[in-house]
Amino acid sequence: MSFSVRLASASLAGVCAATVAWQAVAPASAAQQPGDFQRFLSRADVVVVDVSVLDRARQPVRDLTASDFTIVEDGRPQAVEYFRHIDLPEPPVPPATWMRDVAPDLARNEEISERRLVVILMDDAMIPFDVQMTSSARQIARDVVDRLGPKDLAAVVFTRDNRRTQNFTRDRARLLASIDAFESGGYEPVPGGERSPQPFFLDAMHTLFRAVESLAAIPERRKAVVYISTGIPLLIDTPDVSRTDHPYLNWLARQMLTRAQRSGVNIYTVDPGGLDGIRGYMLRRNRRPETFIIEQIERSPTFYRDFLQSIADNTGGRAFINTNEFTSRIGQIFRETGSFYLLGYRSPNPRADGRFRRLQVRVNRSGVTVNARRGYYAPPPPELAARMGAPPNTDTALAGLVPKTDLPLELITLPIAVPGRSEAAVILTVGLRAPAARGDTPIAGDAVDLLLRAFTPEGDDRGSTRLAVKVAPDQSLSGEVGYEVLGRLDLRPGRYELRASAASEAWAESGSVYGYLDVPDFAREPVSLSGVAIGVTPARIAGNAPVIADLLPFVPTTQRTFTRSDGVTAYVRVYQGGSSAPAAVSLAARVVDGHDRLVADMPATLSAGRFAASRSHDFQYEIQAASLAAGPHLLTIEVSIGRHRARRDVRFEIQ
Repeated sequence: MSFSVRLASASLAGVCAATVAWQAVAPASAAQQPGDFQRFLSRADVVVVDVSVLDRARQPVRDLTASDFTIVEDGRPQAVEYFRHIDLPEPPVPPATWMRDVAPDLARNEEISERRLVVILMDDAMIPFDVQMTSSARQIARDVVDRLGPKDLAAVVFTRDNRRTQNFTRDRARLLASIDAFESGGYEPVPGGERSPQPFFLDAMHTLFRAVESLAAIPERRKAVVYISTGIPLLIDTPDVSRTDHPYLNWLARQMLTRAQRSGVNIYTVDPGGLDGIRGYMLRRNRRPETFIIEQIERSPTFYRDFLQSIADNTGGRAFINTNEFTSRIGQIFRETGSFYLLGYRSPNPRADGRFRRLQVRVNRSGVTVNARRGYYAPPPPELAARMGAPPNTDTALAGLVPKTDLPLELITLPIAVPGRSEAAVILTVGLRAPAARGDTPIAGDAVDLLLRAFTPEGDDRGSTRLAVKVAPDQSLSGEVGYEVLGRLDLRPGRYELRASAASEAWAESGSVYGYLDVPDFAREPVSLSGVAIGVTPARIAGNAPVIADLLPFVPTTQRTFTRSDGVTAYVRVYQGGSSAPAAVSLAARVVDGHDRLVADMPATLSAGRFAASRSHDFQYEIQAASLAAGPHLLTIEVSIGRHRARRDVRFEIQ
């Protein structure tokens, strides 16, 4: 079965467009502001090249200026008119592993301009059913997740079956769970089969195009696609698409390259087939000894690997093929994407002829390796563009990759069972913090328009609610005011992406924030937990609080930074599903600090009798903030019945 690449639509009342800013370093001419980049790109003859420069030890060279670079297009040197150095340092090793591996339960739409966006594109359409290739593909993707920095965002996308796709997140557990679901879509490469039309080719090429086009819509960011695939047997270096075996796919590949080249999307291709690859697979499957079959087996794999090499070369990425060692290659991807130079110039040949313009980037320093795309395709002639038609509509493909940050927002999502219903009540608490005044006018009150939506991983809308709430913001926050608004969505068990957008009348700004949630099957699972609600005294002001009055004993807050004088309470509901008689439940509540030291521990046994009436039991835990040292902490609540377990984690900070 084929599934289109559709992640949750991010229109959210038109407030989810990404806004990012980069710091200019050593501009080519006068000081350039972030908006200069988009104004520079507005001309049709502008070409932007991102360049990574490595020394002999394969480490980034970070001290170059515009005058150190020479760009040559089709043999003619060009003047560098736009220059920026972007540097994302290697992430420090955290003192406690949970600080890297446990995702916050709180989502923020914090500034994302210094983050990498990495799409891990797992080609289940083209990777054949082979145990070794499947295992290698998963390990390559895991290596990518392992190298992510604390500010990086990654997504996992499949080319054929996207039921386990994962939109952009820092949550390593969610990324790894998506990767572990990878399986081959059943493609069977046969000698000479590269000339026959295949739906697998279409699935793979459409998804690659959509991933690039969606990333291209986000300006001035380090954007990379790690394409884990044995390749698509397409010849894309000819400008005449009518002379290829797959003219539409060839044309679509050219469109993809054009978008990647213009917007700085680097494609890194990794062949999980290793040294043997498609050739080894064909040899193992072949039962015919005829010479012409053996010759085809030797020739066919070159089409697949040439495709991987070509799209990497033409987008400034790298092709890792003919190798069985992947981990160090993945490290090289992050070194190259962590420090690079953005160069812009005006093409001396503005003709729309669809032809390839060759590029060469030189640096006037010895002993360095320069990595940049080797050229770009000019726009096609109008008559050819009209004949081929428009690219596929991708409005929902990887839509809304990043939230809008103009209005600072926070989001907590809490699933709670509703007796007698298969749907769970999902409580959403949206917190807002903003400057205390605009000019000399203090903020005495606000009217907020809030839209809450839930999507499946495939992008299907599963519910929404809109709220208009008036609140009097808390003026006690230092230099800020803040409030929280509560909402509710009823959702069936499953995986969801939850998105909230808010428009503030007082600040005349809007923003959006995204969160992810697994809703347990409370009625069936032997033991499960609701979300953890955190209450704090003194409490923030909350709008629409009555929506949770019958579900929780207090209003859950998005606050995760506390002082030693705060009263902090954690609340969770324990459930026993199924039809068996209730059993005793082992419970443990513990707190560890930023050095992984246990600083609080509360084991308990919940007797079977406590679950007799409703098959659920409420548990509250007082976090002794006054006894905790300043710094990060992790609260873990875990329950078990025999081998069945459930766990919730909450990260928080003590000031």
